[in-house]
Amino acid sequence: MTTPEVSGDAGRGPGIGDERERRRLYAAVFDSPDGVRVLDDLGRACFAAAPTYVRGDAVESARREGMRAVWLRIGGILDPRPRGSDAPSDAGR
Repeated sequence: MTTPEVSGDAGRGPGIGDERERRRLYAAVFDSPDGVRVLDDLGRACFAAAPTYVRGDAVESARREGMRAVWLRIGGILDPRPRGSDAPSDAGR
C-alpha cells in the first residue's frame, strides 16, 4: 500500500486536490453569512488576534500556537495574498 503525497495535511488521506479547487471548496463553506459567523468564532477560539504565549507553560503555548496555525491556514486559503499586499485576490477565479 502506498501513501498518497499530500501537502500540509500530515499524511491523512488524499486531500482536496489543487489550490484552485481547495480555494473554491473553502469559499463555498465560508462565503456566506453563516460561514462568516463560524470564521469569527474560530478566530476567537484559535487565538487569531490574541497572544499564544503562556508564561511558564511551553505545552499550553504550543497547543495554542497549533490552534492558531489552523486559523492561519484557513485564512491563507480564503485570501492567498501575502500579508500587507494591496494586490487583488484571485480566490474567486
